[in-house]
Amino acid sequence: MGDTNGETAVTLGDGSSGGGTTGPDTGPDTWAPEACDLGESPFLSSDCLHALQLACRSQDSAKGCESLPPLMFSDGGYIVHCGWSKVVRFTDGNSCMVEAVHGRCEAGLEHTLIGCGDACSDTPELHSTLRAITDEFELVEMPCAPGGTALGGPLGRASAVGAPPERQNTGTCLDGVTPAPPPLCDCLSIACEAR
Repeated sequence: MGDTNGETAVTLGDGSSGGGTTGPDTGPDTWAPEACDLGESPFLSSDCLHALQLACRSQDSAKGCESLPPLMFSDGGYIVHCGWSKVVRFTDGNSCMVEAVHGRCEAGLEHTLIGCGDACSDTPELHSTLRAITDEFELVEMPCAPGGTALGGPLGRASAVGAPPERQNTGTCLDGVTPAPPPLCDCLSIACEAR
């Protein structure tokens, strides 16, 4: 899945493994991965972003995913949530033949001043569009943040400032962006209809 590099667990701030479900009553910082410093921007550390991705992906149900409280990063005021996302996997990167449709818990950044749009029916814009994970042949539709604002993502190593080209396995399905949308984005309408 994405850039997990075969890893299946992440050490959380409370010393536990990210393989299970952390309940909503355990406090806002207890699921923070050890690779993250909540006093710094998560976008300055690819290890932190990868650990956030793994921690969210370890939740195997919408209920478990959505029960995790947001993480607040004081440098920049970033708020990271886990959100249950629609994932459409295609058979390859050149055709629009759907292999599978499922839900997955993904890490995302809350945009507190931007309303949550519908990536499939609203006018496409940066905060409400599907994202392509090119090496997995997936298009991902992020959910809204709990308060109804936009949740950008999915976050991972490619989200880090200055991520090297080999980590650039994601793309935004929006015209006029740099880098240009990957060919998989041509399957956007099929992904929107897939159930």
